[in-house]
Amino acid sequence: MYTCFAANEIGTGKSNSITVDVKGGLPILRVKNKTYESVYGNEVTLDCDIKSDPSISNVYWTKEANGIQTIINQRSVGYQGITPAHPSLTITYATIYDNGKYTCFGTNAVGTSNSEPTIVNVIGDLPEVFVYIKKTEISFGDSVILGCQIKASPTHDFVYWEHNVTGVVRRLFRETLGIEGITVDNPTLSLKYATNNASGLYTCFARNVVGTSYSSAINVSVKGGVPEVNVDVRSYNTTYGKEIRLDCKITAHPQVLFVYWQKESNNRTTTLYKGSVGTDGIALDFPSLILSSPISTDSGIYTCFASNNAGTQKSLPTTLIVTGGIPTVSIPSHEYTVTYGKDITMNCIVVSNPLHTEVFWHKFNDEGQMKSINNRTQGISCCSLNNPSLTINFATPSDEGIYSCLAGNAVGVGQSQRTKLTVIAGLPIVSVNFNELEFRAGFSAIIHCGILSKLAIEKVYWQIDINNSTIVINKDSTFMGIKGSTVHNPSLLIQKASVAMSGKYVCFATNAVGTGSSAAMTLRSIWICYIILYYNL
Repeated sequence: MYTCFAANEIGTGKSNSITVDVKGGLPILRVKNKTYESVYGNEVTLDCDIKSDPSISNVYWTKEANGIQTIINQRSVGYQGITPAHPSLTITYATIYDNGKYTCFGTNAVGTSNSEPTIVNVIGDLPEVFVYIKKTEISFGDSVILGCQIKASPTHDFVYWEHNVTGVVRRLFRETLGIEGITVDNPTLSLKYATNNASGLYTCFARNVVGTSYSSAINVSVKGGVPEVNVDVRSYNTTYGKEIRLDCKITAHPQVLFVYWQKESNNRTTTLYKGSVGTDGIALDFPSLILSSPISTDSGIYTCFASNNAGTQKSLPTTLIVTGGIPTVSIPSHEYTVTYGKDITMNCIVVSNPLHTEVFWHKFNDEGQMKSINNRTQGISCCSLNNPSLTINFATPSDEGIYSCLAGNAVGVGQSQRTKLTVIAGLPIVSVNFNELEFRAGFSAIIHCGILSKLAIEKVYWQIDINNSTIVINKDSTFMGIKGSTVHNPSLLIQKASVAMSGKYVCFATNAVGTGSSAAMTLRSIWICYIILYYNL
């Protein structure tokens, strides 16, 4: 209640009283539990209840662990919530790093306040892994069970074993050949058929979300038995004709008496002994198989066998693939064009495995006849192993045709697609502009000669038949003052025509292929008579 007072010399006066009621204040925050306990990897929500007038404008949390305080808001990774509408904090995947003291904070227009702290405790640890024995001794070919017990919280999700032989460690899983067990429900390891390679130290491993732990080792000793036969490589690749060795290693007690190999291909089994054709090795002191010059039919599945007094044992199969075939030959262009007299190279690309040993070309004419071209063919350069391309040194029309490139290796002969060669050549095409021409004696005249030629014109001349006589006019002629008949100006210029020049004119032009001629043009020179009349006036 508020009252206003005023004083002067006479005294003090006051107003009527006014009642003011102020509502709201700092937010009130409460956490639901003082302690939260979660299993490693689970989701846990820290409940925070907020009452506020005026309304909340911001929410965040703090975490305190090992003297370090961390602020957590809605943008922090690995958390959800933390908004005015949903102030609770959700840890999406709890780990031991989430242990600590958490406090909820809320802010309104009046200010910021916080809840009481709550404690988060994430439980869970590495699995505990136990084995029942420390050592065992078994005979070759026996089976053995190596027991393993696992206690884990959180529950383990993966199990495997390690086999250690003089420092060389091999991991064993449930998919490993010759083994049973090794599952989450049954971590025990069962060796179905013990060989000498099974001797060594065996350790059981288990993993949960916290991490991986392991048991103490079991020492396993395998005594005696049939030979142990191993191939280190399960797949071989070689090139046609290139020697290949298929390794085989044998450990035996008692000692080995006999070694051989078997090959399976196309549902057929072939046995290879020492001295088999095309092979080497397959001996007691060198059981590996050597194929001195493998071919495509040597591809297949090979198995090494060894026998002693205890019996016969075989290796796991190994696969041999012999690659290679006839050469792959290609010409990069489907068509080539060359000018008469020029050189032309038709490229050829050879890819060969095994390497090619010969290169040659085939040429087909319009009638389908084939000609073989090799490095001894005159007028060309071609057919070396390093450069199989074909170069024609001086192209003529006889070189036109269809060509293909061929290459051969130990497997056979490969052929390219065909390519066409066109030689631009031919006699000049010569023409005159008239079949017949009349002109006046005493005047000049031009007889035009037109020439079309793919090749350069080397010579021009004219032939004139006058009164059963043939006269040849060239650029050096002085016959009756006629000029022209040159490469650049093949036309004839008759400076002063006469009746004696009447006859048949033929224009000739020569290029690298030969000489072409025009049709004959008949030239007639005529006299024009003028009659002058005089009148006496």
